[in-house]
Amino acid sequence: NAEKTRLNIKKKLTGSMDISNRVAKFVPCRTRDVNRSELYIVEGDSALGSVKQARDGEFQAIMPIRGKILNCLKADYGKIFKSEIITDLLKVLGCGVEVQDKRAKDMAAFDLSAWEPEPSPAPAGDGLSAAQRGEIWWRRRGPAAVVAAACAGLLLWGGWMLFHTREPDLQIAVVHTRPLPDGVRQALERSLADLVGDLNGDGTALVQVNDYTVVFDGAVADADLQTAGATLLATDLAMGDSALFLVEEPAGFLARYGDKVDPAGTALWADYPKLAGLDAGSRPALDGMGADVPGQELLGPLTVLPARAAHAGTLDVLLG
Repeated sequence: NAEKTRLNIKKKLTGSMDISNRVAKFVPCRTRDVNRSELYIVEGDSALGSVKQARDGEFQAIMPIRGKILNCLKADYGKIFKSEIITDLLKVLGCGVEVQDKRAKDMAAFDLSAWEPEPSPAPAGDGLSAAQRGEIWWRRRGPAAVVAAACAGLLLWGGWMLFHTREPDLQIAVVHTRPLPDGVRQALERSLADLVGDLNGDGTALVQVNDYTVVFDGAVADADLQTAGATLLATDLAMGDSALFLVEEPAGFLARYGDKVDPAGTALWADYPKLAGLDAGSRPALDGMGADVPGQELLGPLTVLPARAAHAGTLDVLLG
């Protein structure tokens, strides 16, 4: 029995490597230099897949094992060498086996140094399918690609905004207690653009009407709207953006911002023929009742205050 066991073990461990006795799911490396090669023993197929994606197939081999390995300290030789995991490890490691047992003195050491694992082929992508290579690429470089695409999009958007954003040729501010209707504001912007033309030489005539809802005298109906309007108006005056200020409550405006405008030019909108003749659109009737209110009717009572920083030539075009 001892001789039979010895022969079976020797045959099992030193037999040539072929399709019938190859180590299940063993992934060899390509080099045959034992001083360079490495073996990674992993648990299960899941770990095998992860390690296989990250390994260097030139010198790193992988062997998956499943379940708990036999405790050889508490088992006899027959049971030990019936364990496929143990015999597979001996094959892959290429180590010898020396048995010390009074009942099996004739079991000699087996030298497996002559056995060499079958080297892995070296196809493109380390033998992975196109889908696997795509998944690996996405995991490694996907986040960086997304960030790069986002940065490129921002750069393109910023460049487009830089070269396509036009500065207005003229800005005027309407300061009154109720928001200016959109239709009136848009019609006024178009009419003023036709009147002043391309003042800054960018090839486009553009006028911007700044609408500020500010109450100087009396109760404030909407505190948030009042705060926003007052803040924007103060910024406009500080930056010198608007050339004209159309004011509903001139006394309160001049009491606070009189140093920013020219009171000598004070007059009503309706008193300037060029301004009074502009197409200012209309405000739709409320709830479909009554007739639309012409924009000139809304603008006519407003006081026109030229900004001190306004260009004299611009004011001549508007008010002359």
